[in-house]
Amino acid sequence: RAVLPDDEGLLVRLRKQIPPGAGLGGGSADAAAVLRICADTFALDPASVAAAAAAIGSDVPFCLHQAPAWMRGRGEIIDPVALAGPLRVLIVVPPFSIGTAAVYRAWDELGGPCHGRAIAPPAAVAHLVDELANDLEPAAELVEPKLVGFRDALEAAAGAPALLAGSGSACWIPFEDPDEWRAAATRVEAFLEVPAHLGMALTPE
Repeated sequence: RAVLPDDEGLLVRLRKQIPPGAGLGGGSADAAAVLRICADTFALDPASVAAAAAAIGSDVPFCLHQAPAWMRGRGEIIDPVALAGPLRVLIVVPPFSIGTAAVYRAWDELGGPCHGRAIAPPAAVAHLVDELANDLEPAAELVEPKLVGFRDALEAAAGAPALLAGSGSACWIPFEDPDEWRAAATRVEAFLEVPAHLGMALTPE
């Protein structure tokens, strides 16, 4: 309704592939997908679609962009960036979810803490950041104490440090070597008995 002409409509059937409460932007990706379909079907003005995306949610403009980028403001300002090479990540979702709103409330109540842990960036993004960290980790751990034990077990199985994805509950690990990336996924699935998802972002041409 935010973008369609008054006399037009869509029938949308949604089959979710990204679990809710995992910090992976599944709801934002759903919204961005519908906006993109609307834009393509009805030849909508890109500026009006971008404005609608920003009004719907902070992560929706990035999902609409569909490429590596800095997010600024509250997420509505998108600055494209180029990766220095392939970026390989291992994403693991624990058998529990964490509510985004609860994490942000806890972050406020804690006084807006900074992260307690950081990891070195892989080569693909080392020219963009000095470290990888997530300031929401302390709040997420307060909301769901099981997160700490899950992350410790994940790091032990994968043999590499992990970071919280968004507000949680999923964790992710970057890898440089493709063989170690796949081997870590196999170890995680064997020891934790949860699916390990392999993701890869390619350098834009």
